[in-house]
Amino acid sequence: MFKKLSLDVIKCKKYGKLTVISESTPKAYPGGQKVRVFNCQCECGNFIDVALSHLRNGDTKSCGCIVKDKRKASFANLKSKKYGKLTIVDSIGYHEFPSGRKCKLVKCVCECGNEIIVLINSIKNGSTKSCGCLQVESAITHGYYRHPLYSVWRTMKDRCLNKNCKSYYLYGGRGINIYENWITNAGEFIEYCISLGYKKGLLLDRIDNEKGYLPGNLRFVNSTDSMRNRRVVKLDMKKAIKIRKIYSEKIYNQYELADLFGVSRSTIADIVNNRIWV
Repeated sequence: MFKKLSLDVIKCKKYGKLTVISESTPKAYPGGQKVRVFNCQCECGNFIDVALSHLRNGDTKSCGCIVKDKRKASFANLKSKKYGKLTIVDSIGYHEFPSGRKCKLVKCVCECGNEIIVLINSIKNGSTKSCGCLQVESAITHGYYRHPLYSVWRTMKDRCLNKNCKSYYLYGGRGINIYENWITNAGEFIEYCISLGYKKGLLLDRIDNEKGYLPGNLRFVNSTDSMRNRRVVKLDMKKAIKIRKIYSEKIYNQYELADLFGVSRSTIADIVNNRIWV
């Protein structure tokens, strides 16, 4: 057990990049135990409060800049590196999966000239090798390009991954994700859909609308059943006024408003034309 130190003994002492400046208010745990906390200045200039035990056992060696520096150094080694047809040009943050796991996102330039934002792990493990042009070539080669489900696959990716897509706010914007293997493999997605009993005229539907395009959460239904599974919102005068305001400002069209509020397009038309909720 460590001998209790006085502030005079520990003051100005250095632990990693941290120099002890003064003692702060002790931290109390739910069980009533209290730990000594010291205010420290990091070599980078930042100040941070750290428990004495963390300083002494080496758990905390900086204000966090060591980790940031390592990340920057790691990305510096990756920048301009080429994976398949993709060359990394920038780091743009992290993607958080439903499980809470995070993965770095990078911007890449494809040989065809297109830019793409992709998970670093996807290009490292080879599951993503291009902006999609390679997949199109492969799809053409294997006959998937002309399959009706190929356009479904492209639309699904656009809604969930393309921030410039008009419907992104309803899908990727609210956390609807895609099974990782399907993002770059149209064939695997199409084969899975066929195994679900896909027939011409049926619509792809998510069983739980709050979950993504994942194995076990997809089915094919007719248009009536698809409408029943949409997010339903009970309308009232307040929402009707909001719909008219949004529509008058030309933020969304009637079809997008229908998706946003979980009602039919004809209901939106009746509202904006003052036929109901006047």
